[in-house]
Formats: sequence, C-alpha cells, structure tokens
Amino acid sequence: MLVTHRPVTQDLAVAHELDRLQIPFLDEFCYLSPKDIEENWNQANELAEIWQQYALLRDGPNLELADLTKQEFVWPFEICLNARTVYRRIFESDAVESLRGYWLPPQAVSRTGPAPVTRAAASLAQAVLRWLADLKQIPIHSLQCPRSLSVERLGWRVRQPSVAVPVNDRPVTRPEKVVLLLETGLRAHEQAVLEQHFEATANCRFVRISYWELGPDGLFAAAIHQTEFDAALQDARRHLAKNRLEYRGPYPEIFANPYLEFQFLRILEEIQVAARIGAAFGSVLDVLRPSLLILGHDAFTQERMLVREAQERGIPTVSLIHGGLWHSVGARGIVGAADHVLVWGENDARLLECYGVEPARIHTVGSLQYAQKYLQVDQVCTVGQGANRRTAVKRRMGLPTEQPVVALLTASTSAGFAQVIANPAAHRKTWTELVRIAESRPDITFAIKPHPSYDHFEFYRHLTRRGPENLVLLESATLDDVLAAAEIAVLVNYCTTAALEAMLAHIPVVFIRNAILPLNSRQDSLKEHGSVPVISLEELESILDRLLQDDVTRHAAIEDAKWVLHQSLGEKDRLVLALTGTVLDQIAQDSLPPVDDHWRSGAGDTFAVELARAARMLWAGAGASAYLQAVRDLRVPAKKNSRLAVWNETKLFNLAYSLALCAENASTLLQLASESLTAMESVHPVTTLARQQFLLIAYLAAMIHRVDAGQRKAGRSYAWVILRRIPGAIARSPLFRRYLVKCLVESNRFLLTLVSLVERSYSNWARLQPTRYQENG
Repeated sequence: MLVTHRPVTQDLAVAHELDRLQIPFLDEFCYLSPKDIEENWNQANELAEIWQQYALLRDGPNLELADLTKQEFVWPFEICLNARTVYRRIFESDAVESLRGYWLPPQAVSRTGPAPVTRAAASLAQAVLRWLADLKQIPIHSLQCPRSLSVERLGWRVRQPSVAVPVNDRPVTRPEKVVLLLETGLRAHEQAVLEQHFEATANCRFVRISYWELGPDGLFAAAIHQTEFDAALQDARRHLAKNRLEYRGPYPEIFANPYLEFQFLRILEEIQVAARIGAAFGSVLDVLRPSLLILGHDAFTQERMLVREAQERGIPTVSLIHGGLWHSVGARGIVGAADHVLVWGENDARLLECYGVEPARIHTVGSLQYAQKYLQVDQVCTVGQGANRRTAVKRRMGLPTEQPVVALLTASTSAGFAQVIANPAAHRKTWTELVRIAESRPDITFAIKPHPSYDHFEFYRHLTRRGPENLVLLESATLDDVLAAAEIAVLVNYCTTAALEAMLAHIPVVFIRNAILPLNSRQDSLKEHGSVPVISLEELESILDRLLQDDVTRHAAIEDAKWVLHQSLGEKDRLVLALTGTVLDQIAQDSLPPVDDHWRSGAGDTFAVELARAARMLWAGAGASAYLQAVRDLRVPAKKNSRLAVWNETKLFNLAYSLALCAENASTLLQLASESLTAMESVHPVTTLARQQFLLIAYLAAMIHRVDAGQRKAGRSYAWVILRRIPGAIARSPLFRRYLVKCLVESNRFLLTLVSLVERSYSNWARLQPTRYQENG
C-alpha cells in the first residue's frame, strides 16, 4: 500500500528489503503498542463469545450451534481490531489523499488457516482499511503485479488415509466397551499406541473414524438432509445483510463493514458443515454406542459439535492436548467442552487452569509422542559414535561435515495482526544481526529449520538468497534429521516444542529473546530453566563458542534442560501408555448405554431404533446369519412421522458403513446390503439415488479399509463388484478412482501423485460441466 507516496507494509520480507534498499516506509506494527495488542486480544475473545448479538441482533434468528463458534472468531476479530487501531492512527498522523495497493481477493480465516494464514489475515485487514477509507472518502486504486502475489508459502499436505480396523478376526463375543477415536487432530503414532492398548484389552473394541468419512466430501455426504437448519442459515444470512445497514454499536468496522461479509458467511458455512458432520456422527454413535470418545483438542466448531453429539447421548468425551513448550497466549480457548482433558505435564495443566479449565477435568499423563525418547534420554552414545552419526547425517543432507551446525529453530511470530508474539521491527533487526554473525563466522553452518506449517517462509528464502553460503534454509528436512546434524539449537523470539526435541537429543538450547512483547500472555515455558538466554546479539557468538568448546558449559546446559523435561513430560520412568490407558479405562463406561429410550423419546421411531440395534449386533461380534434374522424381524411402524424418512435414510447410510467394516468378503457384503435394503423398503420407498449411494458407501468403505491394510487383492474384489452394480455412481466418486489405482498399482509415489493430479483435474472439469456430467452419468 502507498500513503503519500510512501510504502506501508506489515510483511517481514517486504519490510526487510525496503530496509536494505534504504527506502522510507511505514511499518504498520509501529502503530501498535504492546498494550494495544493485549487489549485487542482480550476484546476479541470477549466478542467471540457474544458475536451473534451484534451480527444478528435480537430480531434475528436464534441460530442453533452459533455458540460453538467462539474460538472460530477470535483470530478474525483480533485481526480486525488491530487493523482498526493501526489504520486509524495512520489516517490521523498522515495526510492521506489516496490509497494505492495490491489488494488481495477476499479470503476468510477459518480455524487457524487456511495455509498460509497470513494471506487470509491480510485480506481481513484490507477489508477494514477499505471501510475506513470509504468513511473518510479517500479514493482507492489498485496496483498491478506482473505475477501472482506470494504471501508466505501456500503449503498443502496429502490427506492420510484411514487405517483399517481389524474387526473380522476377533472372537464372537459381546464387547463390554467400544472405544471410538476421531483421527483428526491426533498424530499417527498416538493413534497407533492407543489402538494397541485397547485392542489388547479384553472385551473391548477399538474403532477409528476420520473427517473424510463424516465431512461434506466423505462417505456420508449424500445422507444428510437438514432442510429446517439450512433454512435457518439462509435466514441468518439475510439478517446479517440487513443488520449491517442498521448497526450503530461500538464496532462498526466489523459489524457494519460490507467488505467483511465474506468472513461471516464463511463462519456460517462452517456451522453448516458442523451440523452435517454432527448428523452423520450422531448416526455413528447410535449404531456403535461407544463407551468413550477420544479426539484431539476440541476448540473449534466441528469438534465442539461432535463432543456435543456424544454428550447428548451420555458418552464420556476425552480431548488430548498437544502441550510441550509454548507461549501462554496459545492456551486460551484451546479446550472446549470435553468432559476430560489429557495433558503432557504440569506446565500444561497450570496454563489451562489459568484460563478457566476446571482442575477436575485435567489429567496429567505424559506425552504419547515423546514417551520412548524420554525413557531413553539418559542412554548417551559415546563421543565417537555420536560424531560418526552426526557426520553421516550432514553428508546425507549436503552440509559441510568438517564444521559444526547451529540449528535456528523458528516459528511464525505472528499471523498477520493475530497472535503477535514478537515486535516485527525488532525481530527483523535480530535476523539482520544473525546474517552478519553468519558472515563473520564461516567456520559454522547456520541452518534455518522453519516450522512445517506456520512460519515466515518467504522471509527466510529472501535471507538465504542474499546471505552467506554458510546460512542455509532446510525447508523440507525433518526436525529429526536437523537435530541429528546439529551441535546447538537456537530459538529466535519464539518458544517452540522443537526445543523439547533438542533437549531429548542432548542438544543445548539457546533462546534469543530480544523482540518478544513484554506481556504476561507472551510468557513462555523456558523463562527460568532449559535454555541459555540471549538478550543481545553481541553475546551470541561467545555463548556459541563456549557451548562448542567447553564441555562443562555444554553439560550444564543439558542438565538444566532436565528440569524442563520433567515439568513438560512428567516423571521419566513412568509408562505413559499404561498411565493413559488407566485414566481412559476409568473414564470409559463399564457397559454400553441403552439406545432405545433416547431415540424413542427423540423421534418416536421404533423402526429406526431396531435398525440401529441390528447394526450394533455386527459390532458386537454377531455373525451374518444373526444380523439378517434381526433385519427380517424388523417391525413396520404403526404411524408415519414427518422426520421418519430422513432419519431412516441417514441411518441407512450409516448401516452401510457398519456392514463394510464387518462383512468378511464381497459376497457376504452383497447379501447383507440387499437384505438391509429390502427391510428398509418395507417401511417406505428408497430412491434410486439412495440405493446407489448405500451400495457405494458399503463397497467403497470396505475397499478403502482393505487397501489401507495392505490387502490389495481383497480391495480389488470389492471394486469389481461395485463396478458391475452401479458404474455411473462410481464414475462420480474421486475416492473410488484413487483407491482403484492403489488396488492395481504397487506403491509408487510418482505414479500416485500423477494419478491424483489427473483425478483432481477431472473433478474440476466435472464441476464446470454439471449438465453433461449428470446426463452421461
């Protein structure tokens, strides 16, 4: 943006280059004091609790589920409040006659993304700027860029498929407990060890489910019909537009701002997705009747919705918080309404209690992720073995083997105007000094290891392109490899859990803290122990030399880190999985909750209750013959209910999923599916589309779980059956095309990536030609 012919920016890379070229500019963060940042952050959290009162007003609809979005709005409101403060002060201090800028298209902040979140954050800030400019009648002009604007890295990760649940090789016994785990938000290793524990528990069945099975693009997408709720959402959209014109409250930059409409509509879309996922998940819960639900942290709308569905059915809920090392600001709002919260150590527990989480809900169990490394922390290899391993890793990574490596462990110090940890101007100066130190010390390799998701990638690329050869950016390297090659780890104005891994690897940690905001909410876990503090860059060189050359200094730093490990991970010798399992066993109900009373009172639908009971027989270990007999004995309800057809159709789709995981082979699945459809049609007609979707879900889910378990031949058998039965519906399924390739082709990353790109292009083409697509099937 240009103000009176001076550039205005908040971007680290742009500001650094303007500094280098000695071009005068306005740094937007210079108009924000630490007090402003703290007040706006608190105000954003308060507004997120009551936003519906401002946005919809009292005459608007009482939008169900709106109270679940409180954490969803914190970052958008914080961005807008900080933008209001900054741009008001710029307009007051400078005679602004016009604005010329590179304007980003509207992109809403959702949860803490999408990546790169700085793009969405800038879009919101520009919306506030436009509104203020209109208010002051300042003309706005667009500058043209010869190429697409790059704001940090537009990163994406391949969605990992669900892992098959071994249900067919268990004895035919009724389990006393069914434990349901929601995969999203939990790391693969955590899922695996939890599955190991519960699968080894007598009379317990462990079931995993992921968002792609529940979400709008998942297996249940066609099953969810919520006409009444969709109508309420449409009504909410109309009231948003109407009340924006009538708003006279204290936050017109937010609630009267037409340029911010995209953000509110995005939150309403999130509510709609949560409602659809909740309906699908409720159907899963009614079939499985789990004794316990485990998920990652439940701060955001979708997770809160799933927790609510479970709690309405009397099912205990547990959230696993990824703790470690962090700034206290990150703990606010991270816990939703889950009945129990499992944390790593005492540091995490104290932080959550400070932000209002009841101590009775918190259980300190250690880290499933780092349990094994923590147990082995004292098993130090000899000096020669350590040096040989480090040299081998350096050679593999293309780093000089003859000189030490200092790993600069970084993370994003702000997400635009949200979650500001460090003063950007001081942070840029820190990096300028680090580049100077690297230039003066060619005998040391300085390796920047950014956070894999949230960091200033463009800024680091800019530094390394113009910096000395011994300053390198390890953007794609794993943290394990970087630490295996490093002699010292340095944190730069951000406390990240990567330092915890350095401590576990016996690497001393140095913490540069010369730009972190002097606020209580920005206090970190290493303020007293665990790191060698650096306030001035002038002392960094001498500290690095002492740690590299003096074994006593190095050993003292490593020993000091053990106090932090104890606070963050607990007792070293305790068995984390056993303790976690014991806590979860105590929380889980001893017997499955009854399903009859809940749904008879909720929908008056005896038939649906009995259908759910029949599906549960499969999960309880009953054979196909027992299930089929139960299906044939289903009773036709005496009277119709307006919600009966929709509810039964939803239940029908969930039944297809249950059949897929419990049928032994393709022929058994076909028999079970046919009998189930016959039973359903005895109550009311099943549409052709519903029948096709039922078979698609049943066979596709079975195929996916077999392929993910490495049973490609079994996966192919399901694929051939469904191709013969409903070729048209299969042609419209991206999941089927993807897994058909996996059935036919051995693991080949290049080929699978190529097929994925072709499949994505085909899906985009199909969406652009809906008429031809539907006609041709």
